[in-house]
Amino acid sequence: MRRAIIQRNCCSARYHSFKEDEVKDYEIQPLHFFEDNGGLYVFVNIPLYGEIRTLAMERIQELNVSDATFDYPADFDAEEFLGASLGIIRDRRVSVKIWFAAEWPSTSGKESGRQAGSSERMTAPAR
Repeated sequence: MRRAIIQRNCCSARYHSFKEDEVKDYEIQPLHFFEDNGGLYVFVNIPLYGEIRTLAMERIQELNVSDATFDYPADFDAEEFLGASLGIIRDRRVSVKIWFAAEWPSTSGKESGRQAGSSERMTAPAR
């Protein structure tokens, strides 16, 4: 994989998808390694889907590096891509509003919890 990233070689990969819990075969263009929370991941372009995805290295069951090469996507910056994610999770950006109640129900079934002051609201813009 390291050689394929450096030399921009296309690869075929047999990958165990966590989401679908099945093994799939992909034609990939490996772009960038990164580590997150003790796991090693790789950004890959999957031409069939026309998008960049994150693969966990330990889920790649087989990798074949071809002699065919690819052009690194001009509009892809791995560091910027990582900066717009929550760990390895990346999805569309959203703004959220959170409401904190001054009082909340008890999980023990006894008294409800109390917090001094009034309720609070907070808005967090998408980054």
